[in-house]
Amino acid sequence: MTSAPRPTCGEQPSPSRAQLSVVAFGELAAHVFGAFPSRPPASDRLRLGRVHLTLGGGSALVCQQLARLGHRVALEAMAGDDEVGTWLISEVKARGVRCETPLRTGIRTGRTLVLHDTSGHHDIVHEPSDGTPGLLVEKVPDVWPDGVPYAYCPGFPGFEPVLEALARAGAPIAVDLGYRPWLTDPVGYRASVLARAPYCHVCLLSGDGLARDQQARMMREASGAGASLVVLTLGADGSLILVGGEVVHVDAVPRSPVNTLGAGDALAAGLLAGLVEGRGPAEALALGNATAAAVISAFPALPDRACVDRLNSGQ
Repeated sequence: MTSAPRPTCGEQPSPSRAQLSVVAFGELAAHVFGAFPSRPPASDRLRLGRVHLTLGGGSALVCQQLARLGHRVALEAMAGDDEVGTWLISEVKARGVRCETPLRTGIRTGRTLVLHDTSGHHDIVHEPSDGTPGLLVEKVPDVWPDGVPYAYCPGFPGFEPVLEALARAGAPIAVDLGYRPWLTDPVGYRASVLARAPYCHVCLLSGDGLARDQQARMMREASGAGASLVVLTLGADGSLILVGGEVVHVDAVPRSPVNTLGAGDALAAGLLAGLVEGRGPAEALALGNATAAAVISAFPALPDRACVDRLNSGQ
């Protein structure tokens, strides 16, 4: 097994919080990717190609890509008090992400096995950590630091106390609400989104399993519940963004996928980078789509800003 290549970079300064673009909250996890050339037949044996061990956890993936886009970011992380957790902390720091005092709470680090084929399709076997995301509440400052444009946080089950603490601190929060288990039940998904939308400044939804009219309705309802900026991802069909009450479609960047896991995290990183840089909402989302395209086609390499900008400009 090999570790996925990480970007080469010089010594990274430890920026003050006022210099940061994003402070993210989340769990670190280990991702083990195994490639096979085609869908395997039903069998007790599976022949894999190259196997990669990589940094995982949605917030960590957002942070590492933001750093590759030239932004200074910090991750308030929870990691297992084990060898895997120690390795993950060193990896996230090596990618230019500030991670100064991660919580090491005696828990076991979560692990995800990802089996992917040449089309980019993937299947996942996840072994979660036994930690509680609510422990991250202690990492939320009493007063959100001036000059930090966004906090980033998953909106998945268990992170509700973190969202509430960030909201009390006055942080503008970007929240990913594309939790895969929710997507099999449109009614339940709507309820989960509307319960969390009041905490969101930037609300990221998934269109999987929703009809077109349901997608637009959920976006407008999330906005009505308090979200300032609502984006809904459509995979290879691009993304939707609510601008001035109108749903606007932003095209995907066509690329042949190698691995699609983490595409939503890459899109979030590009979107936030664009917003911090002062781009308009649709223009920032276009940068997010280009970042996602670069990531799914470059795996296991981590694309840099020049690569993303080329794709975003149509090259």
